[in-house]
Amino acid sequence: MARADDEEPFLSDGLEDIDEEFDEGAEQRRIVLHVYDDESKEFTSLTTYHGMVRIYNSNTWPSLIFWCLVVVTCVTLFMIHSGMLLYFYLSHPTFLQETVRVDDGMHFPFVTVCLQPTFQSFTDSEQNCLRKILFGGKSACGSEGRLLESEYNRSLSLRKLLFDSGRPAIKVFVGGKDVSDRVSSRRLLTKHGICESLNVTQLFPLSYMSVVVENTTADVLYNLQSQPKASHLDSEGIHVRPGKHSFTTFKIVGDLFLQKGDRGFCRPNSDIVECTQRCQAKTYLKKCKCLPFYMTDAFDAPECSLLQIRDCVTRIEKPTDNCDCLVGCRRTNYRIVTTTYARLSSKSRNSSVITLKQNNRLRTEFRQLKRFRTVDLLSFVAGSMGLFLGMSCVTLMEIFMYLFKSIWGMVNNSRHKEFLEKLLGETVENLVDESDGKELKRSHEEIVITVNGRNDNEIITVDHEALGNRRLSIIPFNRSRIDKAMFDSKWQLAVPPRLETSNTISRASVTLRVPHLPHR
Repeated sequence: MARADDEEPFLSDGLEDIDEEFDEGAEQRRIVLHVYDDESKEFTSLTTYHGMVRIYNSNTWPSLIFWCLVVVTCVTLFMIHSGMLLYFYLSHPTFLQETVRVDDGMHFPFVTVCLQPTFQSFTDSEQNCLRKILFGGKSACGSEGRLLESEYNRSLSLRKLLFDSGRPAIKVFVGGKDVSDRVSSRRLLTKHGICESLNVTQLFPLSYMSVVVENTTADVLYNLQSQPKASHLDSEGIHVRPGKHSFTTFKIVGDLFLQKGDRGFCRPNSDIVECTQRCQAKTYLKKCKCLPFYMTDAFDAPECSLLQIRDCVTRIEKPTDNCDCLVGCRRTNYRIVTTTYARLSSKSRNSSVITLKQNNRLRTEFRQLKRFRTVDLLSFVAGSMGLFLGMSCVTLMEIFMYLFKSIWGMVNNSRHKEFLEKLLGETVENLVDESDGKELKRSHEEIVITVNGRNDNEIITVDHEALGNRRLSIIPFNRSRIDKAMFDSKWQLAVPPRLETSNTISRASVTLRVPHLPHR
């Protein structure tokens, strides 16, 4: 007990020494509290954007610089990747989806057979000369050509002449039987001669047939069409000489395209053949003032004479250069797979035989589809945003709300007033020191709370001056060694929502300086 009594004065003396040092080191301490810390703390406590949270909670300069670089790099990569996705989307990419179905035999093509006519009232030399001018694009041939031009140029109707010419016999066989009486035909006049479009729909289901052209002395040109029209003969026509047998296999291909304006280049119910003919007719009318004999039934215009065909029509190399024709959105093509020839017997040397057979009982359909749609763009951008930024739509809304509140607080003092009331826990009116009114009225965003003296209960004094900073900055000065030892561990604490000044100040004076808050 005696020893304890001896120690008590010693401890009392030590506490008095500490008390004296506290009194001697009575200091004025400030804490800079930014008005937007309340919004920043709420944002960083709720958001899933970890980069911003890391930046806000960085306690050292190296950590702050590192996380700023990480966020800037990730944002740059996100912008590059999103830009590439947007560029690919705006290029309107498409692809073809292939579907194979079993054919039911109801899609056999129309067979268009074209042959050069025989003019009964002309000699052989005159017929050859007329064929060269009409179908071969040649100039007049010798005396026969001059005779034709002088005798028939003014009064000769080439269209009537061709329709009145001799017509070779065409027979259709299926399974060795003559079914010509069940096949209807349509006669067409083309630049290749007289064409017969055979309609075999009454023979369905059908997978093969043979066509025999008798009493012909010139090549036979044939093609497969989905409609009774003579089109694509220049590019897809097949020639058969007299005395030859042609074996052709084909496959059925259906095409379905996207419309123009929807990443496609087709037009519903459009016929590219008719569009091309109209374009050619405009070119011929403009340059020759007439139309060839094979166009006068579709267009009301004068027919070109033999001389005009030779000197004008045949010299126009590309009559469809300025055409803007679109294909139909749905069409059926018959693509030739193989074509072979065989020699007929000597008895059939003036005949040509065409045998058509479907390659297989399958029908292929190609459908044009969008490769990269709007929903795909949103999905890829969302994935990129989650990969590089760790963000979602909710995070974006949080960022927009935070920026809106921060910007609104700069132009409206009501946000500042609410923040101050939350800080002090009481209603804030015009609390301002009139002596320093001019200085304090510079900005409605400045809060200065100054505590003079010693703080026994860890009083924090606040100064809001640095408008550009968002964090809570504690700036102590004139600290003694003991004060530093007692309060260093507490300086990083956040400011409480209420600052009580009635029961926490001991041997200290507190001055609250609040800028003028004008009424609105």
